[in-house]
Amino acid sequence: MLATAVVGCSTDQRTADDTDAPPAQDEHPISADGSGGTLRLGLVGPDTIDPEKIVPTDPNELIPVDLLFDGLTALDPETNTAVPALAASWENGPDLRSWTFTIRDDANFSDGTPVTAVDVKFSLERLAKRGDASFPGSRLEVIDGMREYARGEATDVRGVIVVTDKKLVITTREPFPQLPELLAAPSYGISSLAAFQRADLTQFPVTSGPFHVVDRDVLARSPGSKAKLDRVELVRFPGQEEAYQAFREGKVDWVIVPNGRVDEARADYGDQAMAPLPGELFFGMNLSDSRFSDVRFRQAIVKSVDRESLVRELLPGRSFMNGIVPPGIPGSVTDACGEACSYDPDAARRLLAEAFPSGQVPAVEISVEEPTSGSVPEKALADGIAAQLNEVGIPATVATRPLLEHRHLAVGGRLQLFYYGWFGMYPDPDAFLTAMFASESRDNVTGFNDPRVDAELAAARALTSREQRLERYAAIERAVLGQVPLMPLAGFRVNAVIGSSVHGFRTRVDGTFVAEDVWVG
Repeated sequence: MLATAVVGCSTDQRTADDTDAPPAQDEHPISADGSGGTLRLGLVGPDTIDPEKIVPTDPNELIPVDLLFDGLTALDPETNTAVPALAASWENGPDLRSWTFTIRDDANFSDGTPVTAVDVKFSLERLAKRGDASFPGSRLEVIDGMREYARGEATDVRGVIVVTDKKLVITTREPFPQLPELLAAPSYGISSLAAFQRADLTQFPVTSGPFHVVDRDVLARSPGSKAKLDRVELVRFPGQEEAYQAFREGKVDWVIVPNGRVDEARADYGDQAMAPLPGELFFGMNLSDSRFSDVRFRQAIVKSVDRESLVRELLPGRSFMNGIVPPGIPGSVTDACGEACSYDPDAARRLLAEAFPSGQVPAVEISVEEPTSGSVPEKALADGIAAQLNEVGIPATVATRPLLEHRHLAVGGRLQLFYYGWFGMYPDPDAFLTAMFASESRDNVTGFNDPRVDAELAAARALTSREQRLERYAAIERAVLGQVPLMPLAGFRVNAVIGSSVHGFRTRVDGTFVAEDVWVG
């Protein structure tokens, strides 16, 4: 699945007025005792607050939904492990396939009705029913019977069993120790079945999180919520540049910074709200294409390209990657590919001479999406790569295609060297290595196939020790990169800033924050 939304992708330029020192922020209702106040969020993009419909790569959409809907679990921002949310506790069986979740006795919706196991089952099935049309929905296929339900082959999901009003059992198709972390994603927030059955679309949604909607873009603390804030205002803007300027003028308290202005924002406001996201960009190689059958050719391609310079020039605000697991993910290795992916044009020429002693080096087509307004400069990236490949003797051309066509051809194994993105729905190497390189994975767009790697991935999932799993995944990542199935490029980031009157702000790896801790004063 292509990660189609890239956080903070505005390329608007700085205006002359922006050269002045940042002004002090306007006063607004606050509390000085560590609680209360109104938090004003500067948002860009669609105004949906439905967990089923949000784009999981964009904090502009994730944050409002996260404020309104709790899942069974949440992510601890320090450890990236699951902590209780609507679920008071959970237990897993020794096979790491059966999980029993117990919902808090005091877990209620904003209309005062209790959150039940039936609501959880309804919410997961509602999302899964969209199948491949929903990236978060497709991640639920790890649950037993979810795939058949999404296809319309079953009337419910056999792997989600309601035991009592406050207890349910979720069974996965195979060992999956990361299930509590997966279910912490905002897309899996729990909705009220009774509210949907009433189908009264004129009313604001019944929510399960710390806040509820009192006006179109005004959220208030829900009864029984542990949130310190009284209110949250969703202030919407047509573009990231306009939102950032509003922040500079003291009109909002949080906003994502335009990519070209991240260094400026960091210097002016600090980086407390800046953090890596579990997503990445890369150029994949179609291993089913015979031209890529020799690993020396693949390695020569990667060594020919000064990727770090291209990222610095064309992808400001993103982090250069020399591996598969993005920065900020537990178990991420800073230089996982090492020498095999280092920029070395002379070594690339030597590899080409060894692989093609006759001098007949295969031509390569670099495929990217057609440029759109405000998009990542894929065409410029491809042109830069093509120039460097041609320089070492690899004939390279660039082809642009509409987004959907590009994605369809990439997934179908009909492109050569192609631009692609991936987003992990849970902060674990498994979300990248198993999804992208298990031979039977539908998301294995490079066609990578190594029975030894398949066996290692399965063995890693069966380990009960998280520390041992991370060590195993690090070894798997090095093994995959040794075969050079892709050209690593950059990791996603949430580059946001917060006002000086906002306290207790802790960013999670998915770009949301711990709402219960925040206060304004």
